[in-house]
Amino acid sequence: MKMLSWPRTSPRRAAKVALLAFASLAATACGDDSTAPGGPIHSVEVLVLPYGTPTTNLRRAITLQLLAVPINGDSNFVDIPITWASSDNARATVDANGVVTTVAGGDVTITASAGGQTGEFDLNIQYPVGTVALSAPPASIRQEGTTTLTPTLTGTDGVTAVGRTVTWSSNNTGVATVSSAGVVTGVADGTATITATSEGVSASRDITVSGVPLVATITATPASPFKGIGQTQQMTATARSAAGNTVAGVTFTWASNNANASVSATGLVTCNAVGDATITATSDNGAGTSVSGNTVATCATLMTSGAGVTAPTVAPATAYYYAIQVPANSTSLTVTGSGGTGDGDIYIFAPGVVPSAINTGLSSAAFSNATASSAASGNDESITRSGANAPAAGTWRIAVFAWGGAPAVTGFNVTATVVTPP
Repeated sequence: MKMLSWPRTSPRRAAKVALLAFASLAATACGDDSTAPGGPIHSVEVLVLPYGTPTTNLRRAITLQLLAVPINGDSNFVDIPITWASSDNARATVDANGVVTTVAGGDVTITASAGGQTGEFDLNIQYPVGTVALSAPPASIRQEGTTTLTPTLTGTDGVTAVGRTVTWSSNNTGVATVSSAGVVTGVADGTATITATSEGVSASRDITVSGVPLVATITATPASPFKGIGQTQQMTATARSAAGNTVAGVTFTWASNNANASVSATGLVTCNAVGDATITATSDNGAGTSVSGNTVATCATLMTSGAGVTAPTVAPATAYYYAIQVPANSTSLTVTGSGGTGDGDIYIFAPGVVPSAINTGLSSAAFSNATASSAASGNDESITRSGANAPAAGTWRIAVFAWGGAPAVTGFNVTATVVTPP
């Protein structure tokens, strides 16, 4: 059975009537006289199965099950024939079993007659949508920008229609798309017509998309450049939208946080002193908010192949960096260390490999990601890369690390030799 709601009666009264009806039906099934004493029919109560279903703003073309309960003077249910009728069959019909079918919008009363008494049940049925109106869009939205169009539906009765289904479409999804909730998203510059439709009635708005997406992130590359003193590195910056797409035409401002490395207005980094410097690229996001991205440039003493250098004092559990250029087709790279005091270890890193954070545990390697290392007790250290492990072309990092379990390293001589066939 289908469902509706209570008629003109209180919930407590309706519940009592329902219980009375079902209890009396059960008694009748057990053989009791269906016309129990109490005189003629006093009233006819009409209710819905099950109790609690709304009776207003009903959809058209649905069915509802009503129940009529004739009650005599003793408040007993009397099982006698029921005659059903609708006040307007053009809006809702009812069959001999109390099944109502909604047809068209408006108010209608269903009556149930028995024993000379009549009970009524009021229904309110939706009118079809007569008009659809859409909120005015902004002048334009950016690519990847959004705006929400709000539909207002009015029934043919002039009353706001609620609970209706609205479908959305865009005539040019290459310019703008629209979600099932009316959220329009810009895709590319141009104009798209967005349409909302309900029950065959439509309204449209033109949406103009203009301008690149807002900048969400900036990436400075190359990541962690490593250069010798006096060397330069050209940096580039890439602006991306929240969706990860590259944003073109962005102007960047470059800055360095200290004198170890300087950076020009075009992103050219120059190493000035041994140490790190944070290089930052900044731009406007397109709506007046600054967005930045940075990388850390490491500057080191540039070594010449075969020429030894003496490291400055290196405090325990810290490192001092060198760099050496390895030409293409080089067959070997040898780095040695000797002399001085303390316990100096050597770590080397292939081009592009950024040293991990120093591990200061006395029994652990200082750098977990070194390409090769020499961590002998004392200051006699040697590393060779040749044969199958011949060094790749580029700038190699060399770290002199002072073991944390010994005094500072002083007077430590380091030599890097690259062999490149003529």
